[in-house]
This record gives sequence, C-alpha cells and structure tokens, in this order.
Amino acid sequence: MSNMTINSHMKTLLGAIAFFPILSLTPTAATAANLGFENNNFDNWQTSANTSIVDSSFGVTPTEGNYQALLSTAGEDNSPVFELVFQGPPPPIFGIGDSLQGQNQGQGFLFSQSQITDFGNSLSPQSTYTQGSAIKTNITVNAGDTLKFDYNFLTNEHSSLPISNNDLAFFSINEQLFELAMLSSVESSLLPSSTSFSRETGYQQYTYTFTKSGNVTLGFAILDEEDVHGDSGLLVDNIRIEPGVIVPEPLTILGAITAIGFGTCFKKSIFSHNKN
Repeated sequence: MSNMTINSHMKTLLGAIAFFPILSLTPTAATAANLGFENNNFDNWQTSANTSIVDSSFGVTPTEGNYQALLSTAGEDNSPVFELVFQGPPPPIFGIGDSLQGQNQGQGFLFSQSQITDFGNSLSPQSTYTQGSAIKTNITVNAGDTLKFDYNFLTNEHSSLPISNNDLAFFSINEQLFELAMLSSVESSLLPSSTSFSRETGYQQYTYTFTKSGNVTLGFAILDEEDVHGDSGLLVDNIRIEPGVIVPEPLTILGAITAIGFGTCFKKSIFSHNKN
C-alpha cells in the first residue's frame, strides 16, 4: 500500500471523527448563584413575607457552610403575611381581610391562591391556608440533572391542642408543587427542637431529576392552615444541581461505530502494508 493510500485512509478516519462529536459527552451541571445562601442574604432570590437567613445560633446547624434559609408563618394577627404570598384578597377570617389591602404594594406574588387551594385540597380536603412565606429563584438546567436540597420542617402545632391545624411545607418546579411535609404526615416522627419552635423533623434530603433542559423556577413555601396562632417554619439549605448522565443521540452512536469501523479497517490496512 502506498503512502498516498495510507494518508487517504487517515484523512477519512479523521474526517469521520470530526463529523461526529463523540468526545463531547462529559456532563456538566447547571449552576446558579447563591443557591446555598452562603452570601448571608437572599441575592438572586425573590422573597415574600417572613423570610430570613440564619446560622447555627438559631438552634439548628446548617448542612452546608454557615447559613440556611428560614421561612416562617410567625406573625401577629392581622399581619399581611398571607396577602404577600397569594394573589388576590385573603379570606376574611381571623381578622385577615380588607384592612390589609394596599399594604403589600410592590412586593409581588410568588404563588397564586388557586395554586395553593388546589394543591392543599389534593392533600387534605377542605384545607384553608391563612398565611405563609415563600422564596423563589430561577435556574437553568440540563435534562438528566438532579436537584438536591435539605429541608427541616418546624412547628408549634400539636394535635393534642384544642385547636391544631395541618400546616404544610412544599417546594415547586415552575407551576408544579410538591409536598415536603404536612403536619398530619410527619407528626409521629417529630423531634424536640432547640429553636423557637417546639418540634422539628430534623434535616431531610429531597432529590428531583429534570427530564427537560431549559430555564426553571424553583420555589419553597411554608403555609399555616386555618389559624394564625400555631406557627410553623421551614429551613432550607445545601441546594445544588448535580449533572446527569448524558445519553448519546442516535447519530452520535452511529458516528462512534463509524469511526471505530474506519479505525479497524485502517489498522488492518497498515498491518497488510507492513506485511507486504
């Protein structure tokens, strides 16, 4: 075999490899600034109502770094907490009514009342939420990426009290809401708390895998059901996006096979040439 023929085969092999990017499959996770609240603030987050950044002096050690986000339903009667979270006027019960109109100008809304009502009733029929707090941020993800975060549900509600209600913590991906903790579901496993709340679940981890690439709105909320007296809270920390395993497209697989085939043929040609 002539050197010209060898060079021709080499060019063909390199052309096949260049045409099919089989070496560009290293997964990379999407990133977002201040996901873990380590700036000691809510930079890049929207907040509504009673939200704060706390450290271990609150009574719970962060699972990442020094800071964690606290969402709370705590507030005096007639507080505008509910109205800051939901669109539209709140139900006129427990003193939360028209007198609050105009107090939340410029704050914006993070969840609609219909969203909360529909979601709450799917978990506990005839639920009525009177106040709550929420945070949201925007991230960009790739299909296959995994969202992981730690959360801790805290509460002063207790089923043994004359008035006890089913407070709820959830997170959201765009318009879809997911339960994190509802009092009736976690009460049997609640532990004594060293915080301003009497009991807590302790930090738990949640995992969610994205099936589509694109921009995503991530949210968290804590809701007080029925009353405004038995407060609950939600700690959130260690939010991160981990890269998924990229599945090659059919053409990429074909390209890999083609390149391997060319390589095998080229190797045989060289061997035959040397033998002759």
